[in-house]
Amino acid sequence: METSTMVVGRAVLCDDDALIRSVIRQVLSESPIEVVGEADSPEDAMEIVERADANIVVLDLALRGGNGEQLLKWAKAQHRPIHVVVYSSYAADPGQLLAAGADAVIEKPDFGRLHTAIDSIASSIGVPVDRRRRSEARGVSELPPPTAVSLSGFEPWNSFLAAAGAAGPGETILCGDIVPGPRREVDWDVVFATDHRIALGRAMATGRRAFDRISMSPTGRPVLLLIGGHPEAANAVYQRMCDRWGREVDVGSPVGAFGLIHRSDDPLERLVLVEAAVPADRTASLRMV
Repeated sequence: METSTMVVGRAVLCDDDALIRSVIRQVLSESPIEVVGEADSPEDAMEIVERADANIVVLDLALRGGNGEQLLKWAKAQHRPIHVVVYSSYAADPGQLLAAGADAVIEKPDFGRLHTAIDSIASSIGVPVDRRRRSEARGVSELPPPTAVSLSGFEPWNSFLAAAGAAGPGETILCGDIVPGPRREVDWDVVFATDHRIALGRAMATGRRAFDRISMSPTGRPVLLLIGGHPEAANAVYQRMCDRWGREVDVGSPVGAFGLIHRSDDPLERLVLVEAAVPADRTASLRMV
């Protein structure tokens, strides 16, 4: 008597932006697909796909370690089906990518369409899809509690992502960073920058309320989720953060970006947009997205 084995969806995320990978991982956590690896180059992604016997790749095209199209061509040349979802800001010709074998071509940061594409692939390979989608109109957010809180008041990034993904209209996301002064640019290495970002996060945390959420993103930047309140809350927290920074540290210049989650928003999309909008210099200290 023959026994059948259900096909399991195993995905590899190939993107050189660690924040994007972490948010995609959160999106896929609500699907029947298991993320078995992450990579920031086509070569590393190929190795993980073969080692983990993955059958799905979520692929960015613009990679520092190579062009994503070479991974798409490689996947389609394999003797077993490997589904590829191109998820990129640089998909100039979606028709050409679809003709080359991509299952879907989605422009960042449309996580709603990514949900749909992953569900479609899951159904096609025999993985049952049973996931409730978010309602477009949500009331007061019911956020999952932090899984842990560090001595600095930060929660783990995955825990923060779960809260951000459940956030509703009226919540605000604030992301901060430090721009080194001219005298510091030479010695502003990874260790120095990380230490100052943690200090900035602590300064940000002092301006929040007890039920607001704060974490450090994969890029090392502090990110704050302001629950409810009013549209000016982010400005007030940012100003208190800058005041404390000026009194206690006064090295480099704080910069930041914030965005209000609207009724039709996917909050994880808003999070990515806010993080990407943080100024790289001091010409605009706080930017609204």
